Amino acid sequence: MLKDVDSGERAFLIRALSLTVSACGIISAAVAYYLAETRQASGLTMLAVVALGLLVGVALGFGSWYLAGRAGAGAAHVLLAAGNLPPAPSFSYQESLVARGRYQEAVDAFEAHLLDHPDDLDASLAMAGILAGHLRQFDQAAQVYRRVREAGSPTHEFRAHQALIDLHRATGDRGRLMTELARFADRFRGTAAGRAARVALTEMKADQ
Repeated sequence: MLKDVDSGERAFLIRALSLTVSACGIISAAVAYYLAETRQASGLTMLAVVALGLLVGVALGFGSWYLAGRAGAGAAHVLLAAGNLPPAPSFSYQESLVARGRYQEAVDAFEAHLLDHPDDLDASLAMAGILAGHLRQFDQAAQVYRRVREAGSPTHEFRAHQALIDLHRATGDRGRLMTELARFADRFRGTAAGRAARVALTEMKADQ
């Protein structure tokens, strides 16, 4: 049962068992002692009470360990938005080029891929990330992000908007950053992200 459990989970399980078994053992022993003092049960019954208490402690320990693991997985699921957004596809060849520092070749590979699959917006976003992050070709990256923003699904539009905001913030282009924040706040009004963009825009205007 514990074969696939990592060391951290195993340590948590041991701590949980030590607490629950100790607590239940003390409680059951106290009950058994009370029964002995009041002569309400035989010695065999008292042993059964203690054994039952220990079993309950073991069950509680495993139960708390299991629920804690489920809660942790659920929290990670929410934080990573895994329940709402599909995972970004993997472009293994291009990623291998990036890992070796061959950034321009990775962009060339994406461009070749996009010639055959012009509607692959995930590939466009990945290529723009290399242009902006590694090659520092900000104008080219912004063009790609804007194209995705205009052509994509709401999910792609949201990602392209955020990438443009991050790009303009990184380059210190206040004018374009304010324009993008205003566009984002208007497009996603009523959402937490839209409200945050509106607040950021208001603060920038106040600084001016």
